[in-house]
Amino acid sequence: MNIKKLLTILLALSLALTLCLVLVSCGEEEETSGGNKKPSDGGAGEVVVHYGPLYEMTSDGTYAVIGYRHDGETTKIEIPAVYEKCKVTSIADRAFENCDYITELVLPDTILSIGSYAFSACDGITSLSIPASTQEIGSRAFYNCSKLSSVDFKYDADAPAELSIGAYAFASCTALNGTLTLSESVCSVGEGAFFGCTAIDSVAFSKSLAALGDSSFYGCTELASASFAAGCAVETISAKAFMGCSKLASIALPEGVSKIAYDAFRDCALLKEITLPSTLKTIGSFAFYGCQINTVNLPSADFLNSVEMVDKYSNPSWANG
Repeated sequence: MNIKKLLTILLALSLALTLCLVLVSCGEEEETSGGNKKPSDGGAGEVVVHYGPLYEMTSDGTYAVIGYRHDGETTKIEIPAVYEKCKVTSIADRAFENCDYITELVLPDTILSIGSYAFSACDGITSLSIPASTQEIGSRAFYNCSKLSSVDFKYDADAPAELSIGAYAFASCTALNGTLTLSESVCSVGEGAFFGCTAIDSVAFSKSLAALGDSSFYGCTELASASFAAGCAVETISAKAFMGCSKLASIALPEGVSKIAYDAFRDCALLKEITLPSTLKTIGSFAFYGCQINTVNLPSADFLNSVEMVDKYSNPSWANG
C-alpha cells in the first residue's frame, strides 16, 4: 500500500472519530437550577426532557417565570430564587393560569411582581404566602382560585416593600375565610380586589394602607368586622367599597378619611353603629342606604353640619329612606 492511499484512509478514520465525539457531546444535558429530569429507562438515543419552570430573561438581567412544563405528577410547585446564577424576580402574565394540578405553591423572597391572571383559576391551591419582597400583584392574579382559604401577606421591617394589590386580584375566591390581615406591606387595594369573597368574616387594615379601591370588598356577605389601624393613611372610602356586606355591624373610620364615596356601605343590612372622624368632609349619595344605623359617634354634636352631603341618603340618619 502506497503512502498516499494510507494517508487517505487515516484522514477518513480521523473524521469519523471526530463526528462520533460531536454526536456524543450533543446528547449530554447539563443540569441547571429550577429544572428536573424525567426519569428514564436509559434506552439508546433517548431524548432527556426537563420538567419544571420555564424562564425568560428580563431587561434588568433577572428572570421571569413564563410557564411550567408539568410531568403529570407534581402537585407542589416551588419557584427557585435563582436560575442560572440570576435572581428570579417575577411571575409573568398567565404563567400558571388554569393549572388546577397545583395544590401547594412556594414563592421565593426574590419575587417583586406577580402578573395578571398568573394563577387565575388554579383550583387546587388552598393556602398562599406572599413574600415580603413583593411590590405588585397584577389584576386577577388569583381570581377564582376556588379552594384558596388563606393568604399571608409577609412583611419585613428591615426591608419594607410597598405592595399594590391589583384589580380583582382575589375576586371570587369563595373559600377565603376567617380574618384577612393586610400587613404593613400592603399600601393599595385595587378595584374589586376581594369582590365576592363570601367567606371572609373580618379584615384588618394596617397604617400603611393609602388607597382602597371601588368595590374592593363588595359582596363579602360574611364580613362582620373591618378595622383600621391608628394612623391609617387612607383618605377615601371608595364607591361600593363595602356594599352588600350584609353582616357588617359597626365601623369606625380612622382620622385622615376625608370622603365616603357613593354606595360605600349601601345594603349593609346589619350596620347599626358608625364612628366618623373629624377629618371627614364629604359623604356621597346613598353611602349608607339600606343600613339600620341607630348610633352615630361624632367628633362634636354639630359635626354633620360641616360635612357636605350629596343627598338625604348621604346622611346616616336617613339611611333607611
